[in-house]
Amino acid sequence: MIHKQIGGKQRQKNVEHSLNYILRVRPTDTEENRKFVQVMTTTTRADIENFNDYIKSKKFAHPYITGVLSFEENDTDENLKQKMIADFEEVLFSGVPPKNRPPIMWVQHMDKGRLELNYTTFNALQDGRAFKTYYHNTDHHLFNAFCEKNNFEHGFSSVLDKDEKNSLIRVPTNIPEEKRAKIEQLQNEILGKIIVQEINSREDLIEHLKSKNIHINRVRKNQISIKFSPDEKPTVLKGDIYEEGRDYRVYREPPKNNRERDPEFTKRALAEHREIFDRLLKNRSGRVAERYNRPPKKNASIIEPRAKKTNDHEDQNNQHKNTDSFGFDSFSKFVFNYFDNNNNGSEVLNEQNNRNDKIEPREEKSPREERTRQIEAIDFEQQRINKIAETVRNRQLRNRAEANTVEFRIGFTRRHFSGFVQFFQKVVRPFFVHTRKVEAVEISTGKVVEFNNENCEYKYRQSKFKNEWKDKYLITYVTYKLENTFKPKLDYGNIRSKLAEKNISEPTAKELRDTIIEIRNAKLPDPKVTGNAGSFFMNPIVGIDKFNELNGKYPNMPYYEVSKTLYKIPAGWMIDQCGWKGKRLGNAGVHEKQALVLINCGGATGQDIIKLCETIRHDVFDKFGIEINPEVNIR
Repeated sequence: MIHKQIGGKQRQKNVEHSLNYILRVRPTDTEENRKFVQVMTTTTRADIENFNDYIKSKKFAHPYITGVLSFEENDTDENLKQKMIADFEEVLFSGVPPKNRPPIMWVQHMDKGRLELNYTTFNALQDGRAFKTYYHNTDHHLFNAFCEKNNFEHGFSSVLDKDEKNSLIRVPTNIPEEKRAKIEQLQNEILGKIIVQEINSREDLIEHLKSKNIHINRVRKNQISIKFSPDEKPTVLKGDIYEEGRDYRVYREPPKNNRERDPEFTKRALAEHREIFDRLLKNRSGRVAERYNRPPKKNASIIEPRAKKTNDHEDQNNQHKNTDSFGFDSFSKFVFNYFDNNNNGSEVLNEQNNRNDKIEPREEKSPREERTRQIEAIDFEQQRINKIAETVRNRQLRNRAEANTVEFRIGFTRRHFSGFVQFFQKVVRPFFVHTRKVEAVEISTGKVVEFNNENCEYKYRQSKFKNEWKDKYLITYVTYKLENTFKPKLDYGNIRSKLAEKNISEPTAKELRDTIIEIRNAKLPDPKVTGNAGSFFMNPIVGIDKFNELNGKYPNMPYYEVSKTLYKIPAGWMIDQCGWKGKRLGNAGVHEKQALVLINCGGATGQDIIKLCETIRHDVFDKFGIEINPEVNIR
C-alpha cells in the first residue's frame, strides 16, 4: 500500500473534476467502469459540493485535496478497510477536533485489477480557517510511515519489497505509439529467445540486435541505446536483461526464495515503522493543536491587511516550518502581547498598515518573548537532530537488507519471468519455440516464399496465416529445430495422471506419444467415422476481475493461470455447464465426450454447423458473460 495525492495540486481548484474521476462519471466513463466503484462513507457528493460553496468566498489557492491509498492486492477484508479509513482520517486531521473537521468522501475502485481507496476532502476547517490537510514536503514521511506500518501489520505488499530495476524489461512511455509497439514486439522476441536458450547473456543480445540491422548507439552499465534507422532519435532499452554481467540462465532456474517476508525482518521493520509513525504523528498533532484548537482571536482583524497580501499557500507553509524566523505566528503573538501592555492600539494598527507588509526589526525583546524565541530555537534544533537520526535509521535498515539484495532481485525477476514462461509454454505452445522456417506458395502468383517465426507472429491459436495472410498462402513445408535432449512436459491436462496409471514416472518419447494419442482418442471422435473439425472453439482468456466473479459463483471451475492478471477458462467446461454436451440441434450436435467438438450427426450442412455454433455462443454469453470464438475457419 502506498499513498499518493492525485488531485487538488497546482492550478486545480475545481473539486468537480476530482469527484467525476473517483465516481467514474466523466463523459468517457461507462456503466462497465462504474461496476467497480463503491462509495465507502456516508458523506455524499452533495456534502462535498455544499462545503465547497461554503469556502468559495475564501478564495484559497488550494481549496481541496484528492488522494488514494493504492494496494497491489486485489481486495481485503471489509472491516479492515473501514479501520484503515478511520485510522487514516485521524492522521489526516491529527490535532483537529472532530466537530471542526471538513467532510471527507471515500470511494473504492477495483477496475484496475487491484484495490484503491480514493478520498476527497478540503484544506479548510468547519470554522472557515485554512488548514493544509497534506503538505508533501513535510508530511510525506508521516504518511509513508502510516502505509508501511499497515503493510507490515496486515501483510500488504510494500514498496520496500521492490526495486524498480527488478523489471526484466521496461517499455519507454515518452515515445510515439507506433514506435512503442515496435519496441514491445522486439522485447517480446528477445524474451522468447531467452526462453529457448538462444540468448544467454547481454553479449548475445547485442549480437541479436545487430543481426536485425538495429544500430547500437551506446552501451552503458544498466541500459542499451538503439536506433532503428540512422537518422532517428535513439531509444533507451532498460530493464534487468540489459544490465552488464547479467547471466540469463538464472531466469530459467526455479526461485530460491518466496514472497513471504522473513519473520525477524518483519518484526524489526514493524517496530521501526511504528516508532517513526508515532513520533511524527505526535509532532504533527501538537503543532496543529497549538494553532487550530483555539478559537479565532476577537482582535484578529488587526492582521487582516497582512493576511490579504499574503498568498494562502505560503500562509499554510508556516504551520510546517519550525524556525525562529519572524513569521505569521510570531507576528500575531507580538501584536497580542503588545496590546496587553499598551493601550494605544490604534497607533499600532496605523503603523502596521503603513509598513506595507514589511517587517522591521524589533528594538527590544521582553523576557517572555526571549524565552519563546529560545524555546523555538531549541525545538528547531531537536527536530533537526530527529531528522538526522531518522536518516541514519533508514540507512541502517537498507544496509541490513543489502546482503540479500542480489538474491532477492534474482528471485523477484524469476517470479515474474516464471509467469511469462508458463504463459509461453502453455498458451503460445512449442510451435513458436521450435519452428524456425515456414515455406509457402503465394496462391495468386505461385511464387515460393519463406518466413521465419517472427514474421508469422504466432500467438495462442493465432498467426498471420489466420488473419491478414488468410487465403493468401498455401503452406508447403515447415522446418523445426528440435532439442537433442528429450525434456517432456507432463503438467498439461491429465498426462501425468494417465502415466501414473501405467506406473510410468519418466516416460520415453514413444511412451509419452502413445499416452497422448490414447487420451485424445478417448475424448475425440474419429473423423473417419463421425465428421468433425476437431476442437471448434478457443478457450477464452479473461481478466482477474471476471475470473474472481466466476470463481465466486463456480468454486469448482477449472482454469489455467496465464499471468497474475489473466486466466484461461476452458470453453468446453462452459459449454457443458450450459447443457450442450451430447445434445444436437437438427443434424449437427456436440460430442458426448468433448463439448469443444461439434459433429455431423448425418446430413448436416454448413449452415447447420453455423447455427449450432451461434446458439452455443449465445448461451455461453448469457450464462457466463464471456464470448467464445470459433477456432476453425468458416468460409
